[in-house]
Amino acid sequence: MKTLFLLMLTFFVLPAFSQITFEKKYGTWKDEHPEAVLQTADGGYIMAGTQSESGLNPDGYIVRVNEFGDTLWTRTYARTWSSGLYSIAESGDGFIATGFNTVTLGPARSDLYLLKINQQGDTLWSKHYGGSRDESGQEIKPTSDGGFIVAGRYDEAYNTTSFYLLKIDTQGDTLWTRKYGLGTGYRAFARAVEQTDDGGYMIAGYVAEYISDYEDVYMVKTDSLGMMEWSSLYNWSNYDIAYDMQEIADGYVLVGLTHYQGEGRWNVFLYKTNSSGDSLWLKTYGDSLDDRGYAVKQTTDNGFIIAAWTSSWGAGSFDYYLIKTDSNGDTLWTRLFGGNSHDYAYDVIQTQDGGYAIAGASFSQSAGWGDYYLVKTDGNGYLPILSQQHIPVIEDFQLYQNYPNPFNPATAISWQLAVGSWVKLSIYNLVGQRMAVLVNEKQAAGYHSIDFDASHLASGVYFYRLEVSDLLTDSRQSYVMTRKMLIVK
Repeated sequence: MKTLFLLMLTFFVLPAFSQITFEKKYGTWKDEHPEAVLQTADGGYIMAGTQSESGLNPDGYIVRVNEFGDTLWTRTYARTWSSGLYSIAESGDGFIATGFNTVTLGPARSDLYLLKINQQGDTLWSKHYGGSRDESGQEIKPTSDGGFIVAGRYDEAYNTTSFYLLKIDTQGDTLWTRKYGLGTGYRAFARAVEQTDDGGYMIAGYVAEYISDYEDVYMVKTDSLGMMEWSSLYNWSNYDIAYDMQEIADGYVLVGLTHYQGEGRWNVFLYKTNSSGDSLWLKTYGDSLDDRGYAVKQTTDNGFIIAAWTSSWGAGSFDYYLIKTDSNGDTLWTRLFGGNSHDYAYDVIQTQDGGYAIAGASFSQSAGWGDYYLVKTDGNGYLPILSQQHIPVIEDFQLYQNYPNPFNPATAISWQLAVGSWVKLSIYNLVGQRMAVLVNEKQAAGYHSIDFDASHLASGVYFYRLEVSDLLTDSRQSYVMTRKMLIVK
């Protein structure tokens, strides 16, 4: 009967939503840490990163899921010593990922590493590239000739590192390599690469001065053979780091982190240049603590979506921080996702249905140290919850039906705040006894969600009650809303 009820609920509710949404974690007792997400041709997703025992001796780790977030397969790609994957691209018969592979321990030395797999995750080939010191691949992208371009870092000497650009064909054979840097005493780290509309390439990252350790954003533009056409340094503080970049119609946008606002804290930045690298505008996002941007994509409305993480707001030490802007970088909305511990967002894409997929690492109620954490939202950054009831808008906030419901033993409770407010979320039984207080804190405007583990409670009907006190507007209004949930064990 339980199964029949759930099937009927799904049948009647699913047609009401045109965009698939979910929030899922993938992992084992080990530490899984994703770096990249890609939507595959079949509408599903593939994530690449690392798997390790508490961060030691990692291996490459890839997870593939369908469009609903259900696991299709997972693979660990173990090497002799250690390896990791930072980026993945789709190839006609499978996927190619790049990262690093440790080839010797005495002394420790790593090469840029490429791994080719088929659609089922089986290894077709793997190859190493580099010199006598450390090299790694940070991002791989397909090129118009059917090959691929890889950007990473190349160690020149103890205190000197260059951008490393590798052009390969479909079999991973090297067509050419290039290096770009500022010379002795500067360490350049490439984080993003893209083939430009003119057939050349743009590489973005940052440069750290060895003595002072000050960091500046660094961009290099090349022709189709990797010969440098121009390069630029950008700085607004002593510490400015670019983690992602995209070419747009009238130039480039970069995202990263900066001390631009001072007070020793990090802020997310979004920076736009023209096609020659001249500055057009700089926007920053965040509040009084630690806010870091890691990925940016232009959206179909010509605005931008940014994946970041924040300690300024949210339920845990760090939470996913999703920022949607217009074409000028002005904020349209922000959303927070995560639990009661650390949740780090590292990549975001706009999906085929107009929603967003955000990938990163979660240490909130994870299976092990950390898990892959994939959030699929609708086009407004929401996770609409499947429910038999209409969810009304109660003035300045919304409380959603928990999902799944009925559940055993865990469920997610979500709510939306129009302004910054003091929020208290409590669980009650049928006779009005308070069983738990899940949230009791100030929260920023936006979407919030928390996982509730009811392992300690008996089967039955319970209620969750959201109390909101408006802290920011003159009205100083308070709102209360209660919803019912069912535990079935």
